[in-house]
Amino acid sequence: MRNIAILSDGYSDYLVLKKFTQCIIEKHRGEVLEDACFLDLGKLNIVEPLRKYIDKAGKKSDYSYHSPEANELVKELIGIYYGCYNRFMKENDLVTNKDIMLIYADSERLLMNRSNYFNDWAYSIKGLINLSIEHFYEKMVTQGYSHSNLPFIIPLILFPSSEILVATCKYNAVTERLRELTPNPSLKEKIYGTSSINDAIQSGALFLALDTYLIDSNLEEIYREVPEARILIHSLTS
Repeated sequence: MRNIAILSDGYSDYLVLKKFTQCIIEKHRGEVLEDACFLDLGKLNIVEPLRKYIDKAGKKSDYSYHSPEANELVKELIGIYYGCYNRFMKENDLVTNKDIMLIYADSERLLMNRSNYFNDWAYSIKGLINLSIEHFYEKMVTQGYSHSNLPFIIPLILFPSSEILVATCKYNAVTERLRELTPNPSLKEKIYGTSSINDAIQSGALFLALDTYLIDSNLEEIYREVPEARILIHSLTS
């Protein structure tokens, strides 16, 4: 049984990503992952460092991987990964390369069109997170860790938020212009009927939406319309 730790922006993101992950693995690998396989890394998150980087880099229009802003982001991210790994170890006693650490954050930025994901301002975020993960592994190796004792770290940044996964399953992404909708209130209201996550959880609307729309028959729609999610799908099915 593999264990999957999820670093997210909040509890609703954790629920969406857990369901998405379960769906991918069950369809493509035939494994049913129970809730006990998942760990919510709670208050740890990469949202603030990302927002700070996006704001500073945007003002200078400098999205290179070695700018002062990029270097600061990478350094902060590595520190957060240490915290995630230690929490993972504390909860599971033993972590191996069969386990997964999913690093997620809402971008809170609108793509407007899915093709804009490949523009520098959007794609550089993914590149810098990948770079920070490589640096994290390097630091762990120099401390004596073996690859067999380190989890497979998968980064995921969604534009503008995790709700885009559910919305894409429920609606036609193009005709409904989903990429132009703000995460709150527009996307949340569109899929949960309320902008309040607490209300959506208490009423059961969030769980109903996930069980109804975030299902294996809709994975191809996500793969087509949400390019930033493709790396997760490939990583979990390889």
